[in-house]
Amino acid sequence: MRYISLLVQTVLFLLTLTFVLLNTSMVTVNYGFGQWTTPLPWLLLLMLAVGVVFGALAMSGSWWRAARKAAQLEKNCQTLRSSTSESSEL
Repeated sequence: MRYISLLVQTVLFLLTLTFVLLNTSMVTVNYGFGQWTTPLPWLLLLMLAVGVVFGALAMSGSWWRAARKAAQLEKNCQTLRSSTSESSEL
């Protein structure tokens, strides 16, 4: 399984490298108050990073609630274990 994962990662890296080397043209991004000219791969990398950040921010509320719930359940579990061990000692 480890070799398959390494093979898939290598293939994806080579495909990405090929894409970057074949698409080195400059692109211009126009926005309301200006414009920005950059190579296409840098723009795509920037947009990927922005998407990852926005996705993480969108999920942070759910992650926070799940972590709080897990901590609460763990606390309840510990309470149950201690009460069970006390009752078995009697």
